Amino acid sequence: SVIPSFVLMDIQSSTVVTYVYQLVGDEVKVERIEYKKS
Repeated sequence: SVIPSFVLMDIQSSTVVTYVYQLVGDEVKVERIEYKKS
């Protein structure tokens, strides 16, 4: 089955924050992933 989803990226200098929105049933789940450039 296919889960509707989209990704939002917030890029600021050396940090990227990615928000993954997924529609699971009638509920929207948000996952936040942070990447820091070393």
